[in-house]
Amino acid sequence: MAILHKSKLIEQSGLFQPSELRHLPVSGFGGGTLIATDDGYVPVDWLRPGDHVLTYQDGFQKVRWIGRDCLIERPRNTAAVKLPAGEVPEKPNAHGTLLAARHRVLLTGWQVELHFGMDTIFAEAHDFGFPLDHFRPTAPERTACSLVLLDRPQIILANGCWVESLQLTSAAQACLTETATSKIDELGLNPTNHARSATGCMQPWEARTLGLDLRSLRATDPR
Repeated sequence: MAILHKSKLIEQSGLFQPSELRHLPVSGFGGGTLIATDDGYVPVDWLRPGDHVLTYQDGFQKVRWIGRDCLIERPRNTAAVKLPAGEVPEKPNAHGTLLAARHRVLLTGWQVELHFGMDTIFAEAHDFGFPLDHFRPTAPERTACSLVLLDRPQIILANGCWVESLQLTSAAQACLTETATSKIDELGLNPTNHARSATGCMQPWEARTLGLDLRSLRATDPR
């Protein structure tokens, strides 16, 4: 008879243990996240290589690879954060956006320009102050976490908010299964294109020291 082991994330009392979650350095989307494409908003679960997604600076760009539950950690062990959804015309009652805890989210506004001398900057999802969560499928046999890889890191529109696609750093690749890394190797991507993120990223202490309300600085305009 198989022995079923309870996840380390669940105490004997049955309470969720966020302190045990792994903060992986990847950009990951929860199931059902709507991604803006040249065919309108499409659930990330339906995206395929060759589809074209809307980017913040470079128009529509081709998706090179989609990773589905390809992290070395199980979805329930991977830290995620649910951010409020932006404006999604095709789905006005869209729920929050579940992102990997270290998924970078775009910020804009005069405070960004004043303090950082840039038009845009990233903050990681876990720095917004929302409770930690974890990935889970929205239905049986569904994908819990999807990764979206382009030729270079881009800022894409997800549930009406601008966030980064996967930056293929060595740290990010170390979080992927061997099957996933083999598939990516076959693409022949230029590694130098992934040496830099799509824009700068603030440190957690910078937001605290400057007293910034990151929630009010999220870039949600549909451009």
